[in-house]
Amino acid sequence: MIESIKIIEFFNYATELKASDIHLYTGSFPMYRLHGKLYRAEEYGITTKDEVRQLIFNITDDFLKARFFSENLDDIDFSVDIPGAGRFRVNVFRCSAGDALVFRVIPSRIPTMEELGLPPSVEEMIRTRHSGLVLVTGKAGHGKTTTISAMLEYINKEFPYNIIMIEDPIEFVFEPKRSHISQRQVGEHANSFEQAIKSSLREDPDVIVIGEIRDFATASMTIQAAETGPLVISTLHTRSAVETIGRFVNFFPEDHRLNIRFLLADCMQGIISQTLVPKIDRTGRVLATEIMMGTTAISTLIREDKSQLMYSTIETGAKDGMQTLDFNLKNLMEANIIDPKDAFRYCNDKKRFLYYLDKM
Repeated sequence: MIESIKIIEFFNYATELKASDIHLYTGSFPMYRLHGKLYRAEEYGITTKDEVRQLIFNITDDFLKARFFSENLDDIDFSVDIPGAGRFRVNVFRCSAGDALVFRVIPSRIPTMEELGLPPSVEEMIRTRHSGLVLVTGKAGHGKTTTISAMLEYINKEFPYNIIMIEDPIEFVFEPKRSHISQRQVGEHANSFEQAIKSSLREDPDVIVIGEIRDFATASMTIQAAETGPLVISTLHTRSAVETIGRFVNFFPEDHRLNIRFLLADCMQGIISQTLVPKIDRTGRVLATEIMMGTTAISTLIREDKSQLMYSTIETGAKDGMQTLDFNLKNLMEANIIDPKDAFRYCNDKKRFLYYLDKM
């Protein structure tokens, strides 16, 4: 599939290092991201225009070629299996230097929730709550897709469910076990997230997975789907559980937000807000999470738009499986897994966390 020996060798080198991303730009050295840091692989030389163009031709089908090389200046997103290297999510785009590609490495095996370091309350939520809305949030590249995949694989092994996944593009490929899993890619199997969600509601779903809530139309169909009975799981790019509520509500026009808060309060089952923090020995990154459950208290605060009280409710909600990100960071720091400087860098309440560090 890849004709350039140099690029094949670079891919093998990066994947053996367990890089998370691979970058190829016309006229630049190849790069890879490892444990959150970007490195240049100068030993592989400058990537030429012809090498980049040939790689694009080798890994795209006729439909993707037509989109990228049209006059519309479209970038393209897709997933691809590269023999000997693995499976990747790919973005192909143009920049001032020429064509470019960024590959996100998709692990060959779906990890368990325990292996990821998710708290037991997440498994309990997935095991006992079979309808409503679950959101997994965090910055790009901080493991949201992997967390959702681990949750789905648990459901796949434990329940005879009909699972419909709507993605852009398809990343992890699931093998049905107790569940039946339909994976649909926007742009290939459906025109939009909105259309695919609407269609899925007529397909007797138990679980609907929506790759990302990006706009009003997707948010509107997400809340509608969560109201109708299935468990709906999706992602947002937010840093905390409290921020997630505000971001979701703000997708809607101002005169709709009161009603949306009521709907969200009724169907919200939980929010997992996560970040990956470098380990103290710099051998990798560890998951740190904030967990907010859809308890009666949280539902009331959502309904009454009292977001300023949610953080303290999460802090005191350990018996309900809740925890703040800062609490988890303190535990990781005290276990000598992460450095105090990194804990401070990733915490939400800098003032309180600094006070805690000063007392150590």
